[in-house]
Amino acid sequence: MTREQIGEKLSDLQPFIQYLIDTADDEWAVDVVRTEDGRNCMFGHLVDWCYGKGYTGNVNTAWDYFEARWMTTYVIYDVNDGKHPDYQQPSPKRRVVAYLTNLWLGQEVDTETGMALEAAWSSRV
Repeated sequence: MTREQIGEKLSDLQPFIQYLIDTADDEWAVDVVRTEDGRNCMFGHLVDWCYGKGYTGNVNTAWDYFEARWMTTYVIYDVNDGKHPDYQQPSPKRRVVAYLTNLWLGQEVDTETGMALEAAWSSRV
């Protein structure tokens, strides 16, 4: 997929959130992006959604676009792995779906907004 196609696909989180909702709970993993037996963290599912299950080529375009537009690995990994204090649902799937839904609804800030808030805060210090 081209960068433009990835950008179009990821311009709205709702279809990706629905894709995650439709995944089976046993297809989720923590502490790793993808496992050999087909389980994934959120970023592994992102790769599957963008490129198709089993894709082993370069995934930088989807990964980079998601991080730049929506949220970085620094936040999503903690949500996925149950380390984020506000997202303590009983499974990685439920935690990630809850977080991304809140992000989509504007109850969490996206990457650009978060960086702008941090820059504004640090310029006052």
